[in-house]
Amino acid sequence: GLDSCACATLCADALGRENVIGISMPSKITSNTSKNDAKELAQNLGIAFFEVPIKEIQDCMTDKFNSLFDEISNTWQDRFKASYTQDNIQARSRATILWGVANEFSKTFAIATSDKSESYMGYATINGDMSGSFAPIADITKTKPLLDA
Repeated sequence: GLDSCACATLCADALGRENVIGISMPSKITSNTSKNDAKELAQNLGIAFFEVPIKEIQDCMTDKFNSLFDEISNTWQDRFKASYTQDNIQARSRATILWGVANEFSKTFAIATSDKSESYMGYATINGDMSGSFAPIADITKTKPLLDA
């Protein structure tokens, strides 16, 4: 997305392209256009690029949650009518992959890609897109340009 693009660009500029790894983590709803755009951005920035589909992780987590939720519903009737569980599974699956890479390779850390607009609206996911060792756009709203021309 746009936030990931901005973060990748800032990191490549600040740290040097040889020090940045881009990891695309398409879900079951990710378009081919988005996948191609991620790869093209990495090529344009000259950063390392890997694709790790998260559909299987999402499906496994969804199955586990659904059986748990059904069981809990038998004794606790306060289930939300509208749920964001799937959105959160997607964001948290991505964060888990980023932290796995950071834990496995020295001198690496995950970047949080959430911005201030998402935080204001309650759309950022704790332990998802808010998760990282550094958050380069955390204080920038979607309406503020990164660079004033």
